Amino acid sequence: MINIANFLTLFNLTCGCCAVISLLERDYSNMLLFFGLALLFDLLDGLAARLTGGGTKLGAQLDSLADMVSFGFFPGMVLFQLIIHVNLLTLDESVPPIIGFLFTICAALRLAKFNSDDRQSIDFMGLNTPAATIAVVGVFLLTVDGYCSAFIPKPNQLVIATIILVLCALMLSDLPMISFKPDLKNKRRTIKQVILIIGGLIILYIMKTCALPFLILYYILLAVLSRLFKY
Repeated sequence: MINIANFLTLFNLTCGCCAVISLLERDYSNMLLFFGLALLFDLLDGLAARLTGGGTKLGAQLDSLADMVSFGFFPGMVLFQLIIHVNLLTLDESVPPIIGFLFTICAALRLAKFNSDDRQSIDFMGLNTPAATIAVVGVFLLTVDGYCSAFIPKPNQLVIATIILVLCALMLSDLPMISFKPDLKNKRRTIKQVILIIGGLIILYIMKTCALPFLILYYILLAVLSRLFKY
C-alpha cells in the first residue's frame, strides 16, 4: 500500500507541518528550509511514481492531501501572519488577516480540480499550488528585515490583498502553464522550458534572496505571452 512515492509524499506533508511551526516561532530560516524540502519532496514523489510504473489512486489522493498542508494551509498562515505584521507597522487594520485564508480555500479548489481534470497530465491548467506558494513566501520575505534589499519597497495592505486575489484567480483559471515534465518529442514545449529556466537563473542571479515573487511573475508572464501568441 505504501511505496517509495508515498513515503516521499509523507515527507512533503511532514515538512509542510514543520514549516508552519517554524513560521509561528518566527524562525524564518528553518521555515524556508522546510518549505524548500517540501517542494523537493513534492517534485521527487511525482518522479518516483513515473519511474516505478505510474502512480496509484492512493498516491494521487495522498499527494493532494499533503499539498493541501504544504501549499494550502502553510501559505494561508504565511499570509495571515504577513497581514498582521503589516497592519502593526502601518497602524492600519483595513485589511483583516483572515483574508489570507482565501488562498487556502482556492488552493483546496485547485487541488480538487487538478485531480478531476484529464487535461493536466502534461502541462498545468492554471497556476499550480507550489508556484503560488513560492510567490506568497517571496512576498513575505520582502517584509522581513535582512532578507531583501532596502531598495525594494515593502508591500502594503492593498498590494497584499491584490496579490492574494490575483493568485487565487490564477489557481482557478484555465490558463495553460508550463510544467517541467520532460517531453523531448515536443520541441515547442521544450523551447519554452529552456526559456523559463534561463530566465529564472538570470532573475536568481540578479535578485538573489528577493527573487521568489519575481520568478513566479516571470513564469506567469511567459504563460500569458504564450497564450496570446498561441505558441
